[in-house]
This record gives sequence, C-alpha cells and structure tokens, in this order.
Amino acid sequence: MMRFLLVCVLMLCATPSWASITDYVVKQWNIKDGLPSQSLKSVVQDQQGYMWLGTQFGLSRFDGNTFTNYNTQNSPFLPNNGINKLLVDLNGLLWIGTKSGLVVINPATFAAQEFNIKGPVRDILQDAKGSIWIAANGLYYIDRSQIGLQIKASGPLPIVNATAITQIVGSVSKMALSPEGIWLVNDRHLLRLTKNASDFSKLRLELTAKISLPERLAQTIVHDLSFLNGNLYLASELGAYFLDLDDELRSFPLPNTNNSAVYKFMSDTDGGLWVSTYGRLLFRDKSGEWQWVEPSQLDQSIWFADIFRDNKNNVWLASFSEGLWLAHEGRVQRHSALSKMTEAVMAINQAPDGKLWVANKSGIGYFDLNKSFINLIPSDKYGRASVHDLQFDGNRLYIATGR
Repeated sequence: MMRFLLVCVLMLCATPSWASITDYVVKQWNIKDGLPSQSLKSVVQDQQGYMWLGTQFGLSRFDGNTFTNYNTQNSPFLPNNGINKLLVDLNGLLWIGTKSGLVVINPATFAAQEFNIKGPVRDILQDAKGSIWIAANGLYYIDRSQIGLQIKASGPLPIVNATAITQIVGSVSKMALSPEGIWLVNDRHLLRLTKNASDFSKLRLELTAKISLPERLAQTIVHDLSFLNGNLYLASELGAYFLDLDDELRSFPLPNTNNSAVYKFMSDTDGGLWVSTYGRLLFRDKSGEWQWVEPSQLDQSIWFADIFRDNKNNVWLASFSEGLWLAHEGRVQRHSALSKMTEAVMAINQAPDGKLWVANKSGIGYFDLNKSFINLIPSDKYGRASVHDLQFDGNRLYIATGR
C-alpha cells in the first residue's frame, strides 16, 4: 500500500472562490516505496501513461503502484546512472540526458540509440518540426532523419553524430522555445537563435538576440529557462528573472521569498503559473493572485527540480532531496477551516453525513458546524503512530497507520 502525506497546512495569501491550490491533495513516494534515489531531477509521462523519473542513481518507470528501475548494470542503453533531463517527443520516444551523454529509447520496446555528446547533458528541447536540441558542453542539434533505434541485448549501442552548433561558444545550461526562436543560456549571455527560413536544405541559424547576464547572475547556477504565456522566465540561485519589453533581464518578484533560490516554472491549461522555490511551491492563478504551499510537517525545507502536468491534470513534482510528489485535485471540497489550522494534516476524508474528518499531529477528529475541530481520538491513544489514510465504509471509520 502506497504511503502518502496530505499537505493541508497551507500558507495562503488569498482565498478566492474558484479552484485553489488548497484543492490539491499531495502524495509522496521515496526510497522506501521503491525509488532508486530520493534525489530526482526530471519527470515526464510517455504515451502509454507511465511516468518516467530521472534520478541520481538511474532511470525509473512508475505505473502508479510500482517503480521499475533501470541502471547501467541491468540496462545496456544507459551511458550513466546520473539522469539530468528527460523529454518525451511528439513521436513518443524518450530522450535521456545523463551526466555523460545522451540516449533515446522507445519506452515500449526499449530499442535505443546513443549520440556522440560527451560530458553532462543539461537540457533537451524539441522544436516545432520535431528536431531535438541538446544543451551540453556546447549546443547540439539532431534531425529526425538521424534517429534509428535498435534493440541491443548487450554491448555498446551504435553511436550517431549530433551536429555541433559552432555559433555558440562555451557550455549551455538551459533552453526555451519561443515563436521567435530558441532561447538559451551560455556562460555569460542570454541568446536567441532563429532558423533562416530562406534556405530549407541546410541548417542555417541566425543569432537574433544577445543579452548580457547581470554580473551576479552570470556567476551563479541557472536552474530553468521557460517561455510561458508570452513571457521568458529564468530561475536561478539568486531568484527569478524575466525578460522585459526592452530586452533586459529584470528581477521577477515572488511573494515572501526574499530572493531565495528558484528552480522551476510551469504553466497549466487553466492559465496558472507554478513556481518552485526553496521550501515553497507558489501558484498564481489567471487573476494574478498568488498562493503558496509549505510542506511544514517535514523537518527540512524541500525544493522541486521539476514540475510536470500529466494528461489527467495531475501535477507531478520531482524533489531533489525528498523523492516523488503527486498533487491531484481532492475528492472533498475545500474547507475554509483547514487553512486556519496550525498543525500539519496527514489525512483527510469526508464522512457520509458530510462531516470533514482530519488526522493531524494532535489526533483524529472532525469539524463541527462552527468549523471548530473536535478531537475525538488524541494521538496518544494510538501511540502517536503516523496516520496514512482515513476511509469510510458506511458509518465505520478505518484508520491506516504506520511508524
């Protein structure tokens, strides 16, 4: 049975009447549940519905119940166990960027192909024509015609040459696709490359923007570059930035973050903006109101290296220190009293009579008509064991606990 946490102790800066971040139920999985590592860098979903996770100790496939793990010992297609970036392309192929090269596989058959990109692959991007761009110790390009997967039971895979983009000097950390071209971050600049539409027989690129990074930003780690809803955002150890109309990078203010590290931006189909910062997950709805979640029941602050919205509108979060998290819309309605609780809530469910039952650190109880919490089972009655779930069968309440 999968263990989970319900993150319901939420710090809200607004409580609008429409769907809120408080409507999301959050589950967590870690190495005790079968993950090869607590440290995740990337999460994607293939066309079969499987979730693929890039960890620091190999690749993992998750079907919602079981993790199937792949590493260099049991999977000859992997050049390295350290996975930095995953991408599922329009044809359903899974691209795997590792600390020492790039490989692409068919996730259904595991036919694979490796490319001659040495060193760490930091980012992978697909353009509108289906071609693949790779950020590594330089910028590389792979045309669709170069992909020919093979099933290899043992031994090395055939290696195919990727095209090095010679206009870009130095390593590339992150990339983002915009209507005007591909944005990328190299050692000291934010650059934009645009394909020359006058010659379709060759790969001809023009450098159409070159913006110097602020001195402090050029000396720190850039975690993400995203073009969302017409805006270019940059996430770094120094905080968040955006590109203004004058083509200058300016600080992007986030509520109550004090310019702490920012790791990932994501937009959703509802027009919302998700931002992962140190110890806090932020959400801005289409009205511009900010809300945020702090998983305060954990002993340490966590941060999410990747955020992914799947085909059922679930939000998957890859933590660099605390495993895999899933945020899905809860089956119980929002209860305004929850946002006023001062203790972490570990489980929640609604009884047939409409009462909202909650398990927190103090015990198990329900909210009355005045939205006051009635603690019927103090935690010392069940030995302060961790409550994982509350379920109703008719009028009976079943409590799942574990240490």
